[in-house]
Amino acid sequence: MRSPSMLSRRSFVAAGATLLPFASARAQSPAMAKILVGFPPGGGSDVIARAVADQIRGNYAGTVLVDNKPGAAARIAAEAVKAAAPDGQTMLLTPAAVLTLYPHVYKELRYDPFKDFTPVTAVSSTQLAMFAGPAVPQKVTTVPELVQWLKANPKLGTFGSPALGSAPHLTGLMFGKLAGVELLPVAYQGAAPATLALLAGEVALSFGSISDGIEYVRSGKLRLLATTGEKRSLHVPTAPTFAETGFPDLVIEDWHSILLPAKAPAAVVARLHEAVRKAVATPPVQSTLNRFAFEPLANSPEDFARILRTEHERWARIVRTLKFSME
Repeated sequence: MRSPSMLSRRSFVAAGATLLPFASARAQSPAMAKILVGFPPGGGSDVIARAVADQIRGNYAGTVLVDNKPGAAARIAAEAVKAAAPDGQTMLLTPAAVLTLYPHVYKELRYDPFKDFTPVTAVSSTQLAMFAGPAVPQKVTTVPELVQWLKANPKLGTFGSPALGSAPHLTGLMFGKLAGVELLPVAYQGAAPATLALLAGEVALSFGSISDGIEYVRSGKLRLLATTGEKRSLHVPTAPTFAETGFPDLVIEDWHSILLPAKAPAAVVARLHEAVRKAVATPPVQSTLNRFAFEPLANSPEDFARILRTEHERWARIVRTLKFSME
């Protein structure tokens, strides 16, 4: 279940026929473009989308707007992009789960991640983290100590996640299965309520993005016991990975990506990819990514398509192992 070369940080520039002269690319630029986001304003996806929009405005299109379409765990936004014309005016910025996890947990999904979209690039990556709150004794500071405590106190094994069927939710279930302990999941309406519940001692643990609890870790109110990356996160280098603590199969990384509707012309894909690649390299976008403990990416459409396929297959294995499904 190890990730592919997603995190190599290589930036690809489209070659061959997709490299149009600058004047021609400008002539074909749309007057207006929209980035659809499946979450309300203020969250990580929305903030990243607005940072990217600011940088590609005037470069890719004269006007670039962020259109928030929250609801149905971001599926509404994905469906809207699926139905849009493939002319480069409508794109989707989404976390990985919408494309890689949802097809395996929702019995009815109105889009196909491979047939209904054109991959452009991954914009950022992050790792998931396991946080321990005040319900876990302060002497528990490592994953082996946590497993020992959970086995000795099986009724106290609870964990929070931002949503039922989300990547953090299934990561928590997978950890319990691999560790041989019973963990009762508690799904909240978002990352903030899950973190507040952890701080209040309502649950013993919480699984989520590093950014969900990093400030509370720095203030000493929470403990970050492990992250799910292949390597330690640059944002919390003192926190070990699960692989380091004896769980080599618990390697899970999340990313935000940009896609166009299916059948988008190659020239449109190349032009948007180049604009986003340049945007990700700018200080404003990198500062935004850093604020949410994300690391910048800008891979080629072809490389991103391979990543999408690999991650889709990996989540299929996890869901089958857990025998999990959404009603």
